[in-house]
Amino acid sequence: MSPSSDDESILNVPAPLQFLYNWWKGLLVPATIVAAIAAYFLGADVGWVVAALSIGFVVVFHVMIFFLRRYLQAAVLAEKFLAAQDPEPDERDKALRAVHSATRTANILFSFLFLVAAVAIVLLSYQPVYRLLRTKAPQTVGFESVRYFDPTRDSGLFQQSPFLEAVTTYLKDEAKSEDRNTRILLGTTTAFAHPTPGVTISVAVDDPAHVITGYAFRLHRTQKALFYEPVPLRYSPSGPAGFSLPPCDAGDQVFFVGRISLPNKTDPFPEDLKNVMKFSVEANK
Repeated sequence: MSPSSDDESILNVPAPLQFLYNWWKGLLVPATIVAAIAAYFLGADVGWVVAALSIGFVVVFHVMIFFLRRYLQAAVLAEKFLAAQDPEPDERDKALRAVHSATRTANILFSFLFLVAAVAIVLLSYQPVYRLLRTKAPQTVGFESVRYFDPTRDSGLFQQSPFLEAVTTYLKDEAKSEDRNTRILLGTTTAFAHPTPGVTISVAVDDPAHVITGYAFRLHRTQKALFYEPVPLRYSPSGPAGFSLPPCDAGDQVFFVGRISLPNKTDPFPEDLKNVMKFSVEANK
């Protein structure tokens, strides 16, 4: 019995892939696992390099699975071919045992590679799938803390983020030009419990006599740094100014630095700022 043309096409594995399989099979599996786990745990902050490497490894990985399947088919055909011959019984039994052993090894390896490849796909797709399923607009954006600016107490914050001093200085100068009784506010919202789409948030006050203006920043933390991303300001002809908050990750916060102005210089400033101001939320159209 001689192999058919179909059998020969199965046995003819391209030489470059055979070379890759023979020399890199020991490194491909751990490299794929490490790259996929790194892309998952370190997130987008490590840049596109790890993600590109991970995707490349997964592609090569699945190509190798495809051609390993061809090896399995070839082993089955070789087993049938040897079983149909009439060589010496000892030689035939020896060859059949070798083919049986190779088939078992290939099946075990195929199952392992398939499992690892499936895990790699899950690791790579978890973040986008999680974001797709969990992203929703927040119902409210409450303040975790809001206080009046104190130069002594907040000196550490300004040393960590020097640009905030320039913002507060501008707000003070703006208040002087209006000749109004003004104090600087610093507020941080509670962290988002889930990813959010882009929304518009506006500062709402209970007392119309309290005029609150300022600037908002998206706080985004990584393993090594805290980033302040300016949030674009949207002016409204009727009502308070709004901020076009970009899509946020779970754990992000909004930092607000602004000023509260009173119409009369003799009026006392409110003490419970959480009850005086809040953010209202409007979904982007």
